[in-house]
Amino acid sequence: ALAVFAASHAQLGFLRNYCTAESLHFTLLTQVIRSAQQIRPSNTTSPLVLDVGANHGIFGLFAAGLGATVVAVEPQRHVAQLAVASWKKNCDEQPSLSCAGEHKMRYQMINGAALDRNATVRMAGPVADSASSAVR
Repeated sequence: ALAVFAASHAQLGFLRNYCTAESLHFTLLTQVIRSAQQIRPSNTTSPLVLDVGANHGIFGLFAAGLGATVVAVEPQRHVAQLAVASWKKNCDEQPSLSCAGEHKMRYQMINGAALDRNATVRMAGPVADSASSAVR
């Protein structure tokens, strides 16, 4: 399907800058994981990626596809659920992710937040039936 939309020069500039930054993030993540794989003995576990503020989980999914074990942390419950659903869908379609079997699942989602004190906070959300998620 082809999507057509109208955008101002400012919006297109923002989109271009965003895509450039995301591309750099994926390049850096690839380099870090490949370096970790080269310096570790072959009989040890895969590199560990901690994806804090995982959002939709794309960086974690990408890292797992490169052979890393991923622990993702996302405080918004509905967003964390979407990331896990995406992970499961991609596992069905991309066997290289080793979601099950000998390597077991290499992606774990923690629905929570890291705080500098023991507290419960409310995260506002856009979904009407789950307007907020309490995290500790």
